[in-house]
Amino acid sequence: MRGSTLIGLGFGAAAALLVGCGGGGGGSVGGTSKGLANTSWPKFRATAKNTAQGAGAGATGAVKWSVANVSYDSSPAIGLNGVLYFGGIDANVHAVNARTGSQLWTFPSSKPTAFTSSPAVGADGTVYIGAPDNNVYAVDGGTGAQKWSFTTGGLVDCSPAIGADGTVYVGSLDNNFYALDGATGTLKWSTMLGNADVRSSPAIGADGTIYVGAGDAKVYALNGTTGVVKWTFLTGGDVESSPAIGPDGTVYIGSSDSKVYALNGQTGAVKWTHTTGGQVNSSPAIGSNGLVYIGSDDSNLYALNQATGSVQWSVALNSRSLYCSPSIGKDGTVYVAAFLGPLYALNGTTGATKWTFADRADGNTVQSPAIGSDGTIYFGWEGTMFAIQ
Repeated sequence: MRGSTLIGLGFGAAAALLVGCGGGGGGSVGGTSKGLANTSWPKFRATAKNTAQGAGAGATGAVKWSVANVSYDSSPAIGLNGVLYFGGIDANVHAVNARTGSQLWTFPSSKPTAFTSSPAVGADGTVYIGAPDNNVYAVDGGTGAQKWSFTTGGLVDCSPAIGADGTVYVGSLDNNFYALDGATGTLKWSTMLGNADVRSSPAIGADGTIYVGAGDAKVYALNGTTGVVKWTFLTGGDVESSPAIGPDGTVYIGSSDSKVYALNGQTGAVKWTHTTGGQVNSSPAIGSNGLVYIGSDDSNLYALNQATGSVQWSVALNSRSLYCSPSIGKDGTVYVAAFLGPLYALNGTTGATKWTFADRADGNTVQSPAIGSDGTIYFGWEGTMFAIQ
């Protein structure tokens, strides 16, 4: 790997040495700030509402840098001072310089299994991530030192969300959904979701309502303060898709019953459904043009009218499935990585291909791309983390 790597970081504590990253590390800027970091892509799906809208644009498909043998399942997040964070196939959390790809530090899980959760970065630079050893970790973004850990009863597969008050929300394969104090890791509340795995990553509404899917085929709306269930909606299959919230509060989500749902965020009532030709485990992205983008295991990416569910366009991509979730650039370009296929940059209005990127013919990924403020696309493909400019 490029740059300096901090090796031998003991479980529970990472080395306190900070390797410089241009203007400095990605650590705390105050300690009292709460909510998400003010960066272009601080978590999986970019925003608290999971809109997957980025602040940058202009990538052309050229490789800026790459780091091999580090990333597959865990999608990257962008922290303070230009640091890229992601969980690795080597059971480590990685922090790399987003400009150069040089590694700053690693933080290990106690179980030698790849991370599947993606990190979320708090306003003070803290990195929160679920781990294969059943823990949720809070790690100092600048040094890699552990701040706290919270142990659940199962693998933490989904990605955390951070509330405006600093509460960290995350589900586990122990069937529970947790609210943790972001500063201390203390449990605020937990709610069992239908005695089923929670792989869906939560979205947070403007009023603090938490929306999340579960393996009991339901979509849940929870009170963010108490964990009390406000409503549930029953689909026809497991819900691994992560919900996204539209400008009017509508909740969009997919299900393994091959459908995309638009639900009233206040009541859970169905606004519309759209049936695809395969399971919908991809998570939706909310365009500023009135469209919602989502992939299906029928290998199509769909652009659906947010109000009606009608198909604006659909594009069959060179893929066995579209488990990956799309991301949207500031100029409306839609980026999606196809499993057993390349990364696509598509015109968000027409679906026309602008460019594709594949490092090798037989590569694959399950990641959602992150978009930097300068338009750089970060995503892991066949184990390699790429920066595409």
